[in-house]
Amino acid sequence: MPFDIQNLFNANGLVVVITGGGTGLGKTMTIALAANGAYKVYILGRRREPLEVTASKYPTIIKPIVADVTDKQSLRIAADQIKADTGYVNAVIANAGIIAEATRARLWALNQDTDVKTGPRTFNADITADELSEALMDTSVDEFLETYKTNSVGVFYTIAAFIGLLDAGNKQGNIPQRSQVITIGSVAGQSRAVSCGFAYGMSKAAAALLMKQMMAVLTVHGIRVFPTEIMGEIPDADFTIEGSFQPEYIPLRRAGKEDEMAGTILYLTSKAGGYVNGHVLALDGGQFSVF
Repeated sequence: MPFDIQNLFNANGLVVVITGGGTGLGKTMTIALAANGAYKVYILGRRREPLEVTASKYPTIIKPIVADVTDKQSLRIAADQIKADTGYVNAVIANAGIIAEATRARLWALNQDTDVKTGPRTFNADITADELSEALMDTSVDEFLETYKTNSVGVFYTIAAFIGLLDAGNKQGNIPQRSQVITIGSVAGQSRAVSCGFAYGMSKAAAALLMKQMMAVLTVHGIRVFPTEIMGEIPDADFTIEGSFQPEYIPLRRAGKEDEMAGTILYLTSKAGGYVNGHVLALDGGQFSVF
């Protein structure tokens, strides 16, 4: 049947690698792919327990590998393990990321509007210039280095480690669409609101630029590249109810739901998304347009 939804949007036969695949958005994407026909989903993360808990949902499909995206040797070992197991990969999803929670809390305290429903907009005018300077200088250099190390450099090395296997995926020809790399970014990387800290937003902006550069590097091998701008982690259920946010913060007035993230990754990795390349997809309820 032409344009049958089961044919267009399934994950049949896919071999996928997801960093940070044991928790949050990574877990949602992992289960979505496994539930819809993926052959193997390798989930990478630093902590074994959450990886194994997620893998237990589909133990014959989801394969946990303890690995650190900031450690080149760790990524090489993971790639070698997958090469020995399947010999190829169809998609790599660079999802692992961190936020410096201490700085985020401090910045929210400095904002004029700290209501989560409207979000941080403008720094409090009652704070003196010297107080603002001191507050910003309190940000440690290590916070920038560690955030960039995971959110930007980790994406770089993740892609680099799996280029050979992605090329092998194209040669395998087990699916009609070409191999691909997806990076999970953040609206914080394009927003003037410093809701997650300077280091986080800067690191996500850097990851988006990296993907544009990788487009030029990988296209000669027929590997597709695109960053996806996501609004944070899967939120508490209360925030997914319409009216949880003011429209000037999120036009749809709620946070995203798990099935919306699942549907997005199924589109991008399936035959339906086979012509998507170099595209920034903002899954944010319209937040990008008002920031």
